[in-house]
Amino acid sequence: MEIEYIGELLQDGHLSVDPAVKSKLKKGEKLKVKIDLLSTNKNKKTDELDPATQRILDRINNAKPIGAPDDPGMLSHSKLAEERIDEKF
Repeated sequence: MEIEYIGELLQDGHLSVDPAVKSKLKKGEKLKVKIDLLSTNKNKKTDELDPATQRILDRINNAKPIGAPDDPGMLSHSKLAEERIDEKF
């Protein structure tokens, strides 16, 4: 039987086990454990990304913001109407 799940190293040094996995095991049963460290670096440099992902991120960063503007002066009816007319035509 082969079971794969994602757990974490707890503060006390033990590994967490999914209860669904734990219920399939018998107490005292021998196991073979393979550990693969998952990347937790959320600030991964964009240089390390593949070209397609890099292009998507560049487009997201360069995209025009949608929704209400941060500047309250830009919320006037005439400004919003002008933008909608420009978008329409």
